[in-house]
Amino acid sequence: NGGGLANWESSPMLTDCVFDGNHSFQTGGGIYNYSSSPTLTDCAFTGNSAQYGGGMYNNSSSPTLTNCTFTNNTTTLYGGGMRNSYSSPTLDNCTFEGNFALTGGGINSYQSSSPMLTDSIVCGNTPDQIAGAWTDGGGNYVSDTCP
Repeated sequence: NGGGLANWESSPMLTDCVFDGNHSFQTGGGIYNYSSSPTLTDCAFTGNSAQYGGGMYNNSSSPTLTNCTFTNNTTTLYGGGMRNSYSSPTLDNCTFEGNFALTGGGINSYQSSSPMLTDSIVCGNTPDQIAGAWTDGGGNYVSDTCP
C-alpha cells in the first residue's frame, strides 16, 4: 500500500509536495492514509496508479487538503484521483482533472464516506466525476468538460 507514501495513524503536515509517477499494486498510488488526519497544502498528485485510489486512498482517515491537484492518475478499479473508505476528507480549492478509473474517475467514495468539497473543480475525468456520496460546501465546478 502507498506507492509514494504510506501514512499509518499519524497526522503529518505536508506543504508544496509532489507525488509523481508512483505505483502501488493495491491502494494509494500517490499516498495511502490509514487512521490518519494529514494536512496537505499546495500538493500535486500526477501520473500515479494503483488498483484503488490512483492519487490517494483514504481508509478511516480525515485528511484536509487545500490547493491540491490530482491530474492523470489511474486505477484499474475505483477512484482515479481519490478513493475513500470510511473517510470524509475536507477538500478546499482542489482540482481533479484527467483521472481515470472503472468508476469514480475523479473521486470514489463508499462505506460511510462523504468528502466535503468547497471551491473545487472536478472535471474531465473518465468515466465520471464523482461516484458515491459527497457534501457540497459551495463554489464547486463539477462537469464532464473543463472550463
